[in-house]
Amino acid sequence: MRENILIRPVLVIFLSVLTIAGKSQNAQARHINVIDFDLVKDGNRVEINWATDKKEVINYFEVEKSGDGRDFKTVAVVMGPDPSKKNCDCYGCFDKINARSEVAYYRVKHVDSNGTVDFSSVKMIGLK
Repeated sequence: MRENILIRPVLVIFLSVLTIAGKSQNAQARHINVIDFDLVKDGNRVEINWATDKKEVINYFEVEKSGDGRDFKTVAVVMGPDPSKKNCDCYGCFDKINARSEVAYYRVKHVDSNGTVDFSSVKMIGLK
């Protein structure tokens, strides 16, 4: 019986630390300064392009997609700017269109070198 008394306080402290850590990570989230974010339907794919104002240190981007605008999944990871576009902090990728989908929602997730996560606004595109 004495073992249960000792385990409970440790478990409560551990869960409290996890809760505090989760809140502090969310509190650091901020909006990245995307100056251009475009979606273009091109045949059976969506071309996704964006640019930043170069004020944030870039580690990498994840492009996330959703069918309902709420539940997003990563469809691409972009590690650096487009080398063909000079004097521009421009990024891009493509996503294959699902034949059953009528619309898709996209957002860009920026992860900096400290692990801080920022999100762009959400954009919708008609696929039919």
